[in-house]
Amino acid sequence: MDIRILFAEDDPLNRLVFNAILKNQSCLITWVENGLQAIEVFKESNFDLVVLDIRMPGKNGYEVTQFIRKERHSMIPVLALTADQSVSEKRRCLEAGMNGYLSKPVSKEALLEEIRRLTALQTR
Repeated sequence: MDIRILFAEDDPLNRLVFNAILKNQSCLITWVENGLQAIEVFKESNFDLVVLDIRMPGKNGYEVTQFIRKERHSMIPVLALTADQSVSEKRRCLEAGMNGYLSKPVSKEALLEEIRRLTALQTR
């Protein structure tokens, strides 16, 4: 069964890299370029995982997570991606309700491991 992922990343080069990593995996990916698009698409579709760049135009990853958790009352796994490698950023992501955190650049192995870990939390 394919994993349905909403992937929000505003940088075109990063989207190409992540798409190359995930192209031979059992994933159905819906790509969006900003937080506002992520919210709109999330309202209209069902996903197994949301992957969010933290720094995006429109709404950032924190705001999108807040929408998912508070407005939609959804406990879908959320994975944060950020260039900020600080311990405080990781803590902030987890305190905001995200289930995982990876700092860029992200290795293929780390991304695939987090996707497996987080989607295993889902009850189907």
